[in-house]
Amino acid sequence: MFLVDAQTYDGMSGSPALLQPGTPLFNYNSNSIEYLSASDALLGVHSGSYDVSTQVSLNRVWNADLISELVENRD
Repeated sequence: MFLVDAQTYDGMSGSPALLQPGTPLFNYNSNSIEYLSASDALLGVHSGSYDVSTQVSLNRVWNADLISELVENRD
């Protein structure tokens, strides 16, 4: 799980968390800039607000790599 800073609303839990395709990302391994492809745009699934006691809009997101594992072990 990781946190994102986003304006969300009640009922958005389970929604996809996406980055816009074409977003530049720095690759630390090759010291180069790569651009996000449409197939890599899914970051994960929104899982609700992180801390509702503050005025910061931090939200929990389950990493996209874990989605298949979560679905398979949903018991």
